Amino acid sequence: MTNISLQAALAALEQEQSLKGYQLAELEPKVEALIAMQLNKLGLLIQEQQIYYEEEDIQDDAEIDDYDWKIIPPPPVD
Repeated sequence: MTNISLQAALAALEQEQSLKGYQLAELEPKVEALIAMQLNKLGLLIQEQQIYYEEEDIQDDAEIDDYDWKIIPPPPVD
């Protein structure tokens, strides 16, 4: 895994470039949860402690909260 700065990751996000094989460098500022999801969709590994969110911004949704979630293993890494 290669470290990448938040600035470089955001630039890649704007260009919709793949970030597979990269992880957010440890000393980078925390990333807002929605941006973290977008970066993760491009393949960037972001540790849970690097994600920022406000508890009061999280909305309860009975349809989601009461859903019987199934854990699906991630695909194998190339």
